Amino acid sequence: MKTIVVDPGHGGNDRANRGYSGKYIEADGNLQFALFLHYYLKDYFNVILTRKEDKTLSLTERGKMAKGADMFLSAHSDAWEKESNGVTIFDSVDLSNETLGAEIGKAIADSMGIKFKGVRERESQKNKGEDYYTVIDVAQDIGCPVVLLLERGFHSNPHEEQLLLNNNIVRESAKAVAEKIKAYYGVSESAETKEITQPIWKYQGLEYLAKNGLLNDLENWKKKIDEPMPVWASGILLAEIHKNLKGE
Repeated sequence: MKTIVVDPGHGGNDRANRGYSGKYIEADGNLQFALFLHYYLKDYFNVILTRKEDKTLSLTERGKMAKGADMFLSAHSDAWEKESNGVTIFDSVDLSNETLGAEIGKAIADSMGIKFKGVRERESQKNKGEDYYTVIDVAQDIGCPVVLLLERGFHSNPHEEQLLLNNNIVRESAKAVAEKIKAYYGVSESAETKEITQPIWKYQGLEYLAKNGLLNDLENWKKKIDEPMPVWASGILLAEIHKNLKGE
């Protein structure tokens, strides 16, 4: 089974990048996209997230997690002038994954209804022949054969910020990327095709409760995610939480 590392850029003490209105925080937007992508890939690949929450990680730490992996994707959104727009994919100067990068970039752009600006390489001005982006450089140096950085539109652009804040659009863009990755590796559709119709945090809450022994029959609860919790179920859950707090 192929291993894919998905890196939600920024996070932890690196939360300064905000959208035009200030509502969009890049660290959170990157994580949301990565969680959706993980969901759509996990039945076909061994998927590793560099972070699953708001956590501080250095660029070097992130890149080193690509050791032994077949693909490393670092998820970001871009910022420049208000009028700047579009999706850009960055490839390593030492690799050649332009075709896949273009497929992924077009998939993101099409799902968001914005333009694709192409696949680029950015060389370090201090260290010629090396990548400008540390996370790309480290992941490539450690031996990962496919290393791409995804700039999923400009959060400094008022229109594209709204797209990045739209949960359904982010989900669809992640799904579109997953399809391109599956096609790249020739993965069959043997596993059941899944749809996410709810914000992913709802499922995370149920999974947390199940993992900690506070909820049984997780899959059945997921099917009822929009239904109100019965009084008896609420009572049992609160009783179990109370017992845990008391250490019983």
